[in-house]
Amino acid sequence: YYGAPDRWSGGSGYSEVTGAWERAISLYRSQVSFVLQLRSSLPAGIGGLCHFTTNAGHSGTYVPLAVGMSALPAAVTNGTSWGATERWSIAWGVRYLNQILQIRFDFMYQAFSTAREAFEADTDALLAQLEASYTGPGDVAQLDELLGERAAQAVDWLWAQSDALVVAFANNGGEGYPAWWLESEEVGYEEGPVRA
Repeated sequence: YYGAPDRWSGGSGYSEVTGAWERAISLYRSQVSFVLQLRSSLPAGIGGLCHFTTNAGHSGTYVPLAVGMSALPAAVTNGTSWGATERWSIAWGVRYLNQILQIRFDFMYQAFSTAREAFEADTDALLAQLEASYTGPGDVAQLDELLGERAAQAVDWLWAQSDALVVAFANNGGEGYPAWWLESEEVGYEEGPVRA
């Protein structure tokens, strides 16, 4: 799978070989991934953060959620049945993007990772702004508004990344096939029609 960290279950080989995959957070079947950040040097409402994403952590972006928020953004609170694509949901944004990345993980993930660094730098700037201005429980509306907007922006950004990757790699990234594969008897490339 071109360097993808996912490990899929099933297939005929599993009945022939005994073993198991490590349970990394990069697995496609992961439900959520989060990092808790506790900083006593800041007021409690902003000092405690949960950096949250769904599904495989490597194919999403972590959304900051502060303990001082009065409510969590809809993009992260509503579960999904996986029965229909929900473009308002971070869960579906990450899941869809993860599927796109499987096409050519080796090239696509590099492009995605670069874009994610820029998006998360903007998130860090927003957090710095909040940390500087937050004074206590009276600023809850500011937390709800700014972090809620950032969660919605993350969902839109994830869908935009899926679209951008499909466009950028519409022709398989232009890389073609490796020589070892073209030389394989099963492929039959060397026995194909002669080029004029």
